[in-house]
Amino acid sequence: MSISAEYDQHYMDNFNAIIEQEKQREQARRRKKEDLYSFFELHYVPEGDYTSKIYIGCDIPAKKGKIYTFHHYQTGIEESLDALPVDFFTANNAKNYYVTANGLKKRGKRNEKNLFTLHNIVIDIDCHKYGISKKDRDNEIEKCEVYLRELFDNSLELPSPNTIVKTGRGLQLWWAIKPLSAAKLKNIYKETAAYLCDQLDEKISKQYYLNFLRVDRAASLKMAGYFRLPGTYNSKAKKWGDFAFLHEDRLNVVDFYFDKVASGKKNPIPFTNSKKYALADYREHILYALLELRRKEGWVEDGYRDTFCFILFNTILEEYGEEKADEAVRKMNRSFSHPLSEKSLKSYLSTSRKKGYKFSNQTIINYLCITKEEQDMLHFHPSSKREEEREKKRQVKRERVQLVIELAKEGRSQREIAKMSGTSQSTVCRILRDPDKALAPRKTTANKTEENQTRKKESDSKQRRNDETEKSTEKVNGEKEDKAKQKNLPCEKQVENDNTNGYENSPMINERKATDYSVVDEQDAGG
Repeated sequence: MSISAEYDQHYMDNFNAIIEQEKQREQARRRKKEDLYSFFELHYVPEGDYTSKIYIGCDIPAKKGKIYTFHHYQTGIEESLDALPVDFFTANNAKNYYVTANGLKKRGKRNEKNLFTLHNIVIDIDCHKYGISKKDRDNEIEKCEVYLRELFDNSLELPSPNTIVKTGRGLQLWWAIKPLSAAKLKNIYKETAAYLCDQLDEKISKQYYLNFLRVDRAASLKMAGYFRLPGTYNSKAKKWGDFAFLHEDRLNVVDFYFDKVASGKKNPIPFTNSKKYALADYREHILYALLELRRKEGWVEDGYRDTFCFILFNTILEEYGEEKADEAVRKMNRSFSHPLSEKSLKSYLSTSRKKGYKFSNQTIINYLCITKEEQDMLHFHPSSKREEEREKKRQVKRERVQLVIELAKEGRSQREIAKMSGTSQSTVCRILRDPDKALAPRKTTANKTEENQTRKKESDSKQRRNDETEKSTEKVNGEKEDKAKQKNLPCEKQVENDNTNGYENSPMINERKATDYSVVDEQDAGG
């Protein structure tokens, strides 16, 4: 074979190898594109008919990594899924791409106030230690992935994530959850995410061969935060990301919270009782949570179906009206294993429609026979119990304030006092600025109610006095106007009066009057 023939054969071999590599890359991009579509379908399922917007952003490395939101994916809409620029994500290595784990209400600020639906819990495990070589970092990421897969396969305390994402400098664990309302159940979401962070960080730190990877708690607990889009390029690590699906079962966060998270707490707080949320929403959540607890314990719910519906109907009726109360009761009735008939349900609630009952926490506890253990699990107590808990907290606060004042008298600095008392320096400064105010007892709910009633009585009496003053003033002004009118009578009437005065008893006048009266009497009689 000649030299030219050998050269041609070598050139063709290289050309075929390049073509084969390009085909493999194209297949990898196509597979990654399909996987990315599957990722969005798995992790962003809408809540019933309600859709939310998922923010997708990118940063330009030349502009100091500032993230710009450039695309919005609307959950549950096929056209929006088809419109995702997946080809751009999987082929462009000039930018870093990010996605929000949860859905927002509308285009605007990416913050917790704008959150609508909670879709995912994401735990970020990063390697931020400088000076480590790329090879050592990649080796530790591989070891950590193997360890986590074994951990989730054998652990009963931790649920297995749906997707493990390699970001280039660490790992992300994505749990696809059954969609939650951000307005009502964000506390359950936060507590569950914090529990997973603590458990994973503790277990990873105990492995002697994992020295550089740690859970990024701050990033993991941001409900409206950005996370690196799986399968995209990481410009800092100079590496393409990858991800793998483990399963497609979505985590029921509410059940997991009551089974694992709340069971280890003395005072779990499953629902926020903020003023901006109606009492009806809070009690509806308590009723459903109580049903779930009792179903797991094997209770027969048939004896309590009517009582649950009765309490729920009156609670919703007071806040939202009869239409929403009917809708809520039908929904709860459908959740029973043996629902009540429509006729019996309607007749049972007929009196409530006319009167409408109000229940205290103690009444609900008595009606449903809620035990003390269940009250602690649900954090649902009578008002007297809650007042006792508040008083204990106030006592702890007073002792802390007293300790701060005593340490200040010893000549300690504010930083030392903050460390010794377990509080912040700003709190120490506020206490020392006005110790009397800090030691003053706070007003209880009963005191505030009495003050409000007293204030209302005072305002009512003041209003009555003002009304009486206005009436007397109007009367005086009316009398003055009458006198003024009498003084300003027309001249003719004044003259007539003057002419009449002094002649009322004269014989001619009396005779004329008598004649006029007699004529009137004759006319009346004849008529």
